[in-house]
Amino acid sequence: MKILAIGGSGYVGGLITPYLKTRHEIRILDLKPPCDADVEYVQGSVLAPNDVRGAMAGIEGLVYLAMGVPDKDGNHQDGPSFDANVKGVHLALSAAVTAGVRRAVYASTMSVYNDWSKPAVQNEATPPDASGVYGFTKRLGEEVFEWFARTRAFPSFALRLCGPLSDERWQAASQHGYSGNTSASDVARAFHLALEADHKGFTAVHITGDYENRLTDLSRAKAVLGWEPLARPGVVSRFL
Repeated sequence: MKILAIGGSGYVGGLITPYLKTRHEIRILDLKPPCDADVEYVQGSVLAPNDVRGAMAGIEGLVYLAMGVPDKDGNHQDGPSFDANVKGVHLALSAAVTAGVRRAVYASTMSVYNDWSKPAVQNEATPPDASGVYGFTKRLGEEVFEWFARTRAFPSFALRLCGPLSDERWQAASQHGYSGNTSASDVARAFHLALEADHKGFTAVHITGDYENRLTDLSRAKAVLGWEPLARPGVVSRFL
């Protein structure tokens, strides 16, 4: 599938591109070039409609990875967060519908919850309650995807990611205790399966490395995507 990864030069894009490019033809739209010089790159901003429309030509699947740049202290500010997570999402989906793109996958986050690991947050039926601007605007981005699915019949998934790490870093972190962090190959597999799924409407899915289901119920990911985390301490996850 020919996919456009908006914001694909960022952290999550850098983790999943090496895997996705083995199964898909990738074009990245970003302000800065990706580390992988073998991937097609278009310089541009998600906030510039002409840039987005131009990059969308010939695309079958959209992967939205853009996010606002935190300040020097790592804090997410209101303006960049709303621009990337709400306005940019709307501009991208509008261009995708016009271009005849088949489906989209949104890199959302478990940060749509104030504390996703508490017992009250078991599955996707739990309403998001983020108080921080990052999680709040990510949730608003999900609402934009839902609106396009409902009013434009444009199918999409929101993958609520948890602590994506390279496979090597995941293995190192696993030696210091159990967590919901997710290995890059597991994350990439979730994106691949979401792109390939025969799906209608909008669905939010929890994607975590919680392989023992101590913290989250991952049954929806298994049911709608056929996905579950495969990484284990001492066992490198496979992509496919």
